[in-house]
Amino acid sequence: MKKFLSVMLSAALTFSTFSGLALNACAEQPTSATTLQISGMQTDHLTNPLGIDSPAPVFSWYIEDPSVRGQKQTAYRITVSESEAQLDGGSYVWDSGYVESDRTLEIPYAGEALNPSTRYYWQVSVKDKDGISVTSPKAWFETGLMDSGWSGAEWIGKPALRSDAYYDVTSFTIDFDYTIETDAASILFGATGEGDFYMWQISAFDWHNELLLRPHRCVNGGFKELASASLLPDKSSVGTKQH
Repeated sequence: MKKFLSVMLSAALTFSTFSGLALNACAEQPTSATTLQISGMQTDHLTNPLGIDSPAPVFSWYIEDPSVRGQKQTAYRITVSESEAQLDGGSYVWDSGYVESDRTLEIPYAGEALNPSTRYYWQVSVKDKDGISVTSPKAWFETGLMDSGWSGAEWIGKPALRSDAYYDVTSFTIDFDYTIETDAASILFGATGEGDFYMWQISAFDWHNELLLRPHRCVNGGFKELASASLLPDKSSVGTKQH
């Protein structure tokens, strides 16, 4: 009977030791998933912009992980293609490869020359503090005419200066349709240089439920907002919205 109890005790101790080792081994295994997320992807500080004329636009994004304290980006990889299918298939016009860096702002494009009037798709993959990678959703940007297509273009502006040093007063009308896809759209006119012009901004911000015409004047590169005006019907005639 004593021998039997001794064997049982030994088996129990062996099983307990094995279980403890198994639990410790499981606890020491690195996780194969990450809760880090990538969002806020922008090209030249804009979300999915049109008319990019820069030969080397800059890419930005930000990371967040509410589940892990001290989370951080340790490396990034940017890939750019001329279509979503090429991006998915690994055919790139630029592949930065993994760069060990926590940088997420204003990383310049460094691939083959971009074509004018072309839409490009891009993604970024980052590695977290444990070296686990996660890939962002797709974003895009569309190039403008760049250095091509302007040979027959003429500036709309004031006429040549007359001998009596006065300008003729001229006016013109441009009719066009446009859609505000994000928060605002702007029209620039009356320019005397890159840093001196007027700008009419049509703002449609969801947070104040308003559609505004916001005139600005830019002098020496500095903007001054002039008196704004609502483009919605008179609220007094349709009732006041309670907030």
